[in-house]
Amino acid sequence: MLAMTQHSRRLLSLLVTVLALCLPLSLAAQPVCRSLSSDAGQRYQQLKENAETRIASKSFDLALDDLRRARNLCADDVALELGLADVYRGLNDCNMARFWMERTVEHLRSNGGNSTQEMASALERLTEWQSECPESALLAVTGDELEVSAELVGSSSTLKLTPFPFEGRLTPGDYLLKATRNGKQTLVMTLSVHANSLTVMHVPELLLEDVGGLLRVRCQTQIDQFEMGTEAEQVPYPCHYDGVLSNPKTFVRLEIDGAVDEEALVREPNHVADLRVPVPLRERDEFTTADWGWLAFGSGVVLLGTGVGLQLAALSMEADVTDPKRVDSDGNITSLTQAQAEHLLSRAEGVSVLGIGTMAVGGAALVTGVVLCLLPDDPYKTQLTPMLDNQSAGIQLYGVF
Repeated sequence: MLAMTQHSRRLLSLLVTVLALCLPLSLAAQPVCRSLSSDAGQRYQQLKENAETRIASKSFDLALDDLRRARNLCADDVALELGLADVYRGLNDCNMARFWMERTVEHLRSNGGNSTQEMASALERLTEWQSECPESALLAVTGDELEVSAELVGSSSTLKLTPFPFEGRLTPGDYLLKATRNGKQTLVMTLSVHANSLTVMHVPELLLEDVGGLLRVRCQTQIDQFEMGTEAEQVPYPCHYDGVLSNPKTFVRLEIDGAVDEEALVREPNHVADLRVPVPLRERDEFTTADWGWLAFGSGVVLLGTGVGLQLAALSMEADVTDPKRVDSDGNITSLTQAQAEHLLSRAEGVSVLGIGTMAVGGAALVTGVVLCLLPDDPYKTQLTPMLDNQSAGIQLYGVF
């Protein structure tokens, strides 16, 4: 009788485990996503029912689409995560199945489900898949444009990064990340992911198609406009400006207080010409930064020389007191009284301190002069810098700051 009871318990435990393993969407009846409106709630329930039916008929691609659309309406239902794990398992994608089962366990744990049968089942399946694909890599891809379609192209497979931004697991290795959007240029970047580590990638804003070259002009408040056009004819434009360089060679002209600066910009595909004018141009007869530098440099040299002279004078005063020829065998100063000697030493100390201070000021003026001589007097010059190549995208600004 005891043997039959133990046998019955084992059968009952096995039956419960089997039922738990066959529970992809058994949590559908739980009260979740209550904040949805009546219409949204109906669409949500219909998508879940469609996904359950399609999983049962092994139409995993269609079920995946239903579950993603349902998560767009409400991402708080753990049944969707269970369903996604089952769908990816049906698609023979162990990495993504493992990812969604990990999310399921986290969701159940946050809801206090550690002791439930659902948690036990989820942990059992997660352990199985972790042993099946142990060398799995985590990937997170973000971007400036949510409308981007992105995919990872590997040596033997292609993974669509849906939805975007994307989080998931995949096989370690080298990939090409392709990001596309209608009306924009395709971005291609290389990507290496490693086992048991997280890789984060950011997709910058894609460039418009057929962009020959861009112009960006930034001005200080003293400048309210600039002129741009051909060499023969130029039209005024307001600062700040962002636009397309329409001509193969564009001339930009700035005039402030009678001083003129002109830039000839050559259009290059997918390049940006960045023109920055931080200060108004000066008349050429005014003191330039380099002029002030030379003045400071010269003053520093004079002050240093003066400081050295004062130091030599102080040493000479001390020598008048401490010269062995002036001291007898008893240590008395023969040519000076004691009061005169003390006064002369005190004066020498004062002259020495003044000399040190003068040299310090002279050294500072010298360094300031060198720095001012190296600083530019003109506004920032235009730089043409690459925005896109076959591996990366972005804007690089070169200039003197």
